[in-house]
Amino acid sequence: MKEDQENLTRSLITLILSRQAGSEIVALAAEAVAAYARFNHRVSRIKYDKHITDDEFMALLDLTDVLLQNLQMAIQKFDVDANQETLCQVLSEIRRQLDQAAR
Repeated sequence: MKEDQENLTRSLITLILSRQAGSEIVALAAEAVAAYARFNHRVSRIKYDKHITDDEFMALLDLTDVLLQNLQMAIQKFDVDANQETLCQVLSEIRRQLDQAAR
C-alpha cells in the first residue's frame, strides 16, 4: 500500500514537472497533491482513533489503488494523443474523490 501511495504522489509530481503539461494540468495536479495530503492526514487520524470499521478503513486505502490506476491510464492516453481534456477530467475527479474521502 505504501508503494502505491508513493507512486500516486510521484505520478502527480511528474505531471507537474512535465514540459508537455499546460498550466491547467499543473494546477489540477497540484490540487490533487494537496487533496492527497488531506486524505493521508485523515487516514492517519482514523487509524489511531478507530472511528470506523476495518472494512471502511480498507476501502479508504483501496481508493489509492483505484486512483493510481485511473491516473496512469490517463497519463498513458495523454502521452499518445496529447489531449489535455481527458487528463484534466481525471485529475479533477481524483481531487474530488480524495476531498470527499477526507471528510
